[in-house]
Amino acid sequence: MGKKFFAGVRENDVHVLILGRVEQGKPLKYYAGAGWTRSGDFTASEEWNTYLKIFAQRIEAPLDVSVTLAQ
Repeated sequence: MGKKFFAGVRENDVHVLILGRVEQGKPLKYYAGAGWTRSGDFTASEEWNTYLKIFAQRIEAPLDVSVTLAQ
């Protein structure tokens, strides 16, 4: 995941398309997000960008959990 898959952005009057590079036979994961000024979740673009940075860090270092049942 990351910058090696990002190939650019194209826009028209209705859509914004994110272009990516893929490898045949390998799965592709992508994440989409949006904000709305009236939601109150993010009051400024800086807060949104910070959220995205932290989200990306979590994706790159996921939590690994294992459970062992007592015998």
